[in-house]
Amino acid sequence: MRRFNDRKIYEDADCVEIAEAIGMKMQKRGSSIFIECPEHEKNAGKRDTDLDRCIVSPKGYHCFSCGANGGVISMARNFLGTSPYETRKTIATLLGGVNNYLEDGEYDPSKEQPYKKEQLEALGLRQTVVAYLPAALCESEDEVKSKNLSLGKDNVFLSFDDEGNPHFDTEKTDCVTQDEVFIGYQKEIVTLNSLFQEEPDVFYDLIMRKSVEMYWKWKKLADSNDVIEKIIPSQELAYHAVTKFKRNMGICERIYQALTVKKPV
Repeated sequence: MRRFNDRKIYEDADCVEIAEAIGMKMQKRGSSIFIECPEHEKNAGKRDTDLDRCIVSPKGYHCFSCGANGGVISMARNFLGTSPYETRKTIATLLGGVNNYLEDGEYDPSKEQPYKKEQLEALGLRQTVVAYLPAALCESEDEVKSKNLSLGKDNVFLSFDDEGNPHFDTEKTDCVTQDEVFIGYQKEIVTLNSLFQEEPDVFYDLIMRKSVEMYWKWKKLADSNDVIEKIIPSQELAYHAVTKFKRNMGICERIYQALTVKKPV
Protein backbone atom coordinates (compact mmCIF):
# COMPACT_ATOMS: atom_id res chain seq x y z
CA MET A 1 0.00 0.00 0.00
CA ARG A 2 1.37 3.41 -0.94
CA ARG A 3 2.25 5.88 1.81
CA PHE A 4 1.18 9.49 1.85
CA ASN A 5 3.24 12.50 2.86
CA ASP A 6 1.18 13.90 5.74
CA ARG A 7 3.37 16.99 6.10
CA LYS A 8 2.66 18.01 2.51
CA ILE A 9 -1.07 17.35 2.94
CA TYR A 10 -1.16 19.57 6.04
CA GLU A 11 0.80 22.29 4.24
CA ASP A 12 -1.45 22.42 1.18
CA ALA A 13 -4.90 21.52 2.53
CA ASP A 14 -7.31 24.22 3.65
CA CYS A 15 -9.75 22.74 6.19
CA VAL A 16 -12.51 25.15 5.15
CA GLU A 17 -12.22 24.16 1.49
CA ILE A 18 -11.97 20.44 2.23
CA ALA A 19 -14.96 20.61 4.61
CA GLU A 20 -17.08 22.15 1.87
CA ALA A 21 -15.76 19.72 -0.73
CA ILE A 22 -16.69 16.60 1.27
CA GLY A 23 -20.16 17.94 2.06
CA MET A 24 -19.91 19.09 5.67
CA LYS A 25 -22.63 21.49 6.80
CA MET A 26 -21.24 24.97 7.28
CA GLN A 27 -22.45 28.31 8.56
CA LYS A 28 -20.69 31.67 8.52
CA ARG A 29 -21.19 34.06 11.41
CA GLY A 30 -19.32 37.30 11.12
CA SER A 31 -15.73 36.46 10.31
CA SER A 32 -16.01 32.93 11.76
CA ILE A 33 -17.08 29.72 10.02
CA PHE A 34 -18.75 26.91 11.95
CA ILE A 35 -19.10 23.29 10.84
CA GLU A 36 -20.95 20.25 12.07
CA CYS A 37 -18.50 18.85 14.64
CA PRO A 38 -17.05 15.65 13.13
CA GLU A 39 -16.42 14.12 16.59
CA HIS A 40 -19.47 15.31 18.51
CA GLU A 41 -21.41 12.05 18.38
CA LYS A 42 -18.35 10.12 19.56
CA ASN A 43 -17.53 12.52 22.39
CA ALA A 44 -20.96 13.80 23.46
CA GLY A 45 -23.23 10.92 22.46
CA LYS A 46 -25.29 12.90 19.95
CA ARG A 47 -24.84 14.63 16.61
CA ASP A 48 -23.99 18.31 16.41
CA THR A 49 -26.97 19.97 14.71
CA ASP A 50 -26.70 23.59 15.84
CA LEU A 51 -23.68 24.68 13.76
CA ASP A 52 -22.56 27.07 16.47
CA ARG A 53 -20.11 24.98 18.48
CA CYS A 54 -17.32 23.86 16.17
CA ILE A 55 -15.25 26.56 14.53
CA VAL A 56 -13.08 25.80 11.50
CA SER A 57 -10.05 27.66 10.16
CA PRO A 58 -7.75 26.91 7.23
CA LYS A 59 -5.51 24.73 9.44
CA GLY A 60 -7.91 23.00 11.83
CA TYR A 61 -11.12 22.84 13.84
CA HIS A 62 -12.12 23.13 17.50
CA CYS A 63 -15.43 22.28 19.16
CA PHE A 64 -16.17 24.46 22.19
CA SER A 65 -18.77 21.95 23.40
CA CYS A 66 -17.12 18.51 23.31
CA GLY A 67 -13.50 19.69 23.14
CA ALA A 68 -12.70 17.98 19.83
CA ASN A 69 -9.91 19.51 17.79
CA GLY A 70 -7.62 18.45 14.99
CA GLY A 71 -6.39 19.03 11.47
CA VAL A 72 -7.71 18.24 8.03
CA ILE A 73 -7.01 14.48 8.15
CA SER A 74 -8.79 14.03 11.49
CA MET A 75 -11.71 16.16 10.33
CA ALA A 76 -12.22 14.25 7.09
CA ARG A 77 -11.73 10.82 8.66
CA ASN A 78 -14.24 11.40 11.48
CA PHE A 79 -16.81 12.92 9.13
CA LEU A 80 -16.50 10.37 6.32
CA GLY A 81 -15.89 7.33 8.54
CA THR A 82 -13.15 6.10 6.22
CA SER A 83 -9.86 4.36 6.93
CA PRO A 84 -6.67 6.41 7.42
CA TYR A 85 -5.49 5.44 3.93
CA GLU A 86 -8.79 6.21 2.19
CA THR A 87 -9.06 9.51 4.06
CA ARG A 88 -5.65 10.64 2.84
CA LYS A 89 -6.45 9.44 -0.66
CA THR A 90 -9.66 11.49 -0.68
CA ILE A 91 -7.89 14.65 0.48
CA ALA A 92 -5.00 14.15 -1.95
CA THR A 93 -7.47 13.70 -4.81
CA LEU A 94 -9.24 16.93 -3.87
CA LEU A 95 -5.90 18.72 -3.74
CA GLY A 96 -5.16 17.78 -7.32
CA GLY A 97 -3.97 14.19 -7.44
CA VAL A 98 -2.73 11.28 -5.37
CA ASN A 99 0.70 11.28 -7.04
CA ASN A 100 1.46 14.73 -5.67
CA TYR A 101 1.10 13.60 -2.06
CA LEU A 102 2.96 10.30 -1.97
CA GLU A 103 6.05 9.86 0.21
CA ASP A 104 9.42 10.89 -1.24
CA GLY A 105 10.56 8.39 -3.82
CA GLU A 106 7.04 7.92 -5.19
CA TYR A 107 6.19 11.58 -5.67
CA ASP A 108 6.11 12.82 -9.28
CA PRO A 109 6.91 16.56 -9.30
CA SER A 110 6.02 16.85 -12.99
CA LYS A 111 2.35 16.46 -12.08
CA GLU A 112 2.29 19.41 -9.68
CA GLN A 113 1.63 22.99 -10.75
CA PRO A 114 4.86 25.02 -10.42
CA TYR A 115 3.78 27.89 -8.16
CA LYS A 116 4.41 27.99 -4.42
CA LYS A 117 1.86 28.90 -1.77
CA GLU A 118 3.19 32.46 -1.37
CA GLN A 119 2.92 33.02 -5.12
CA LEU A 120 -0.63 31.68 -5.25
CA GLU A 121 -1.63 33.97 -2.38
CA ALA A 122 -0.24 36.96 -4.28
CA LEU A 123 -2.26 35.86 -7.33
CA GLY A 124 -5.41 35.54 -5.22
CA LEU A 125 -5.62 31.80 -5.96
CA ARG A 126 -5.91 28.65 -3.86
CA GLN A 127 -4.96 25.05 -4.56
CA THR A 128 -8.55 23.87 -4.29
CA VAL A 129 -11.66 25.80 -5.25
CA VAL A 130 -15.25 24.67 -4.85
CA ALA A 131 -17.02 26.09 -7.88
CA TYR A 132 -20.61 26.00 -9.05
CA LEU A 133 -20.64 25.63 -12.82
CA PRO A 134 -23.69 25.94 -15.08
CA ALA A 135 -24.83 22.43 -15.98
CA ALA A 136 -28.35 22.65 -17.41
CA LEU A 137 -31.12 24.99 -18.50
CA CYS A 138 -34.39 24.15 -16.77
CA GLU A 139 -37.97 25.30 -17.16
CA SER A 140 -38.70 25.53 -13.44
CA GLU A 141 -37.12 25.51 -9.99
CA ASP A 142 -38.60 22.04 -9.43
CA GLU A 143 -36.73 20.74 -12.48
CA VAL A 144 -33.49 22.18 -11.11
CA LYS A 145 -34.04 20.33 -7.82
CA SER A 146 -35.06 17.10 -9.55
CA LYS A 147 -31.69 17.05 -11.32
CA ASN A 148 -29.86 17.54 -8.00
CA LEU A 149 -28.55 20.91 -9.14
CA SER A 150 -28.32 24.26 -7.37
CA LEU A 151 -30.31 27.27 -8.47
CA GLY A 152 -28.32 30.19 -9.81
CA LYS A 153 -28.71 33.68 -8.40
CA ASP A 154 -29.90 35.13 -11.70
CA ASN A 155 -32.35 33.60 -14.12
CA VAL A 156 -32.10 34.31 -17.81
CA PHE A 157 -34.67 34.79 -20.51
CA LEU A 158 -34.57 32.75 -23.67
CA SER A 159 -35.72 35.10 -26.41
CA PHE A 160 -36.27 34.69 -30.14
CA ASP A 161 -35.99 37.52 -32.64
CA ASP A 162 -38.07 37.95 -35.81
CA GLU A 163 -35.87 35.47 -37.67
CA GLY A 164 -36.18 32.84 -34.96
CA ASN A 165 -32.64 33.23 -33.63
CA PRO A 166 -32.31 32.47 -29.90
CA HIS A 167 -30.77 34.89 -27.41
CA PHE A 168 -30.08 34.65 -23.70
CA ASP A 169 -30.72 37.84 -21.74
CA THR A 170 -30.63 38.74 -18.07
CA GLU A 171 -33.47 41.23 -18.63
CA LYS A 172 -36.62 40.96 -20.67
CA THR A 173 -36.45 42.47 -24.14
CA ASP A 174 -38.99 43.22 -26.85
CA CYS A 175 -38.67 39.95 -28.73
CA VAL A 176 -41.35 37.94 -30.46
CA THR A 177 -41.44 35.08 -27.95
CA GLN A 178 -39.84 34.76 -24.58
CA ASP A 179 -39.51 32.08 -21.89
CA GLU A 180 -37.92 32.34 -18.46
CA VAL A 181 -35.12 29.83 -18.06
CA PHE A 182 -33.62 28.62 -14.80
CA ILE A 183 -29.94 27.75 -14.73
CA GLY A 184 -29.00 24.63 -12.79
CA TYR A 185 -25.50 24.69 -11.31
CA GLN A 186 -23.44 21.64 -10.36
CA LYS A 187 -20.80 21.70 -7.64
CA GLU A 188 -17.36 20.93 -8.99
CA ILE A 189 -14.03 20.64 -7.22
CA VAL A 190 -11.52 22.57 -9.31
CA THR A 191 -7.86 22.17 -8.37
CA LEU A 192 -4.91 23.99 -9.85
CA ASN A 193 -2.96 20.74 -10.06
CA SER A 194 -5.65 18.99 -12.11
CA LEU A 195 -6.04 22.06 -14.33
CA PHE A 196 -2.26 22.14 -14.84
CA GLN A 197 -2.20 18.43 -15.74
CA GLU A 198 -5.25 18.38 -18.01
CA GLU A 199 -5.35 21.87 -19.55
CA PRO A 200 -1.90 23.51 -19.25
CA ASP A 201 -2.76 26.26 -21.74
CA VAL A 202 -5.86 27.20 -19.73
CA PHE A 203 -3.81 27.03 -16.52
CA TYR A 204 -1.15 29.45 -17.75
CA ASP A 205 -3.78 31.75 -19.26
CA LEU A 206 -5.41 31.93 -15.82
CA ILE A 207 -2.06 32.67 -14.15
CA MET A 208 -1.30 35.38 -16.71
CA ARG A 209 -4.65 37.12 -16.23
CA LYS A 210 -4.47 36.90 -12.45
CA SER A 211 -0.93 38.28 -12.38
CA VAL A 212 -2.10 41.45 -14.15
CA GLU A 213 -5.34 41.76 -12.19
CA MET A 214 -3.73 41.28 -8.79
CA TYR A 215 -0.73 43.50 -9.58
CA TRP A 216 -3.03 46.49 -9.94
CA LYS A 217 -5.02 45.48 -6.89
CA TRP A 218 -1.91 45.32 -4.70
CA LYS A 219 -0.60 48.56 -6.21
CA LYS A 220 -3.83 50.36 -5.37
CA LEU A 221 -3.61 49.11 -1.78
CA ALA A 222 0.09 49.99 -1.49
CA ASP A 223 -0.61 53.51 -2.76
CA SER A 224 -3.34 54.02 -0.14
CA ASN A 225 -0.89 54.53 2.69
CA ASP A 226 -2.86 57.36 4.33
CA VAL A 227 -6.07 55.33 4.33
CA ILE A 228 -4.32 52.26 5.74
CA GLU A 229 -2.84 54.29 8.60
CA LYS A 230 -6.35 55.45 9.52
CA ILE A 231 -7.70 51.89 9.48
CA ILE A 232 -4.71 50.35 11.27
CA PRO A 233 -3.87 52.47 14.34
CA SER A 234 -0.42 50.94 14.81
CA GLN A 235 2.13 52.60 12.55
CA GLU A 236 4.31 49.49 12.64
CA LEU A 237 1.45 47.20 11.56
CA ALA A 238 0.46 49.65 8.83
CA TYR A 239 4.05 49.62 7.56
CA HIS A 240 4.10 45.81 7.49
CA ALA A 241 0.77 45.78 5.59
CA VAL A 242 2.08 48.14 2.91
CA THR A 243 5.32 46.14 2.70
CA LYS A 244 3.30 42.97 2.08
CA PHE A 245 1.26 44.69 -0.63
CA LYS A 246 4.46 45.79 -2.37
CA ARG A 247 5.98 42.31 -2.03
CA ASN A 248 2.88 40.81 -3.65
CA MET A 249 3.15 43.39 -6.43
CA GLY A 250 6.69 42.20 -7.08
CA ILE A 251 5.62 38.55 -7.12
CA CYS A 252 2.87 39.24 -9.66
CA GLU A 253 5.22 41.29 -11.82
CA ARG A 254 7.90 38.57 -11.88
CA ILE A 255 5.33 35.88 -12.72
CA TYR A 256 3.96 37.99 -15.58
CA GLN A 257 7.42 38.72 -16.96
CA ALA A 258 8.37 35.04 -16.78
CA LEU A 259 5.22 33.99 -18.61
CA THR A 260 5.79 36.47 -21.43
CA VAL A 261 8.89 34.45 -22.28
CA LYS A 262 7.07 31.18 -21.47
CA LYS A 263 9.27 30.37 -18.48
CA PRO A 264 7.30 29.74 -15.24
CA VAL A 265 8.97 30.97 -12.04
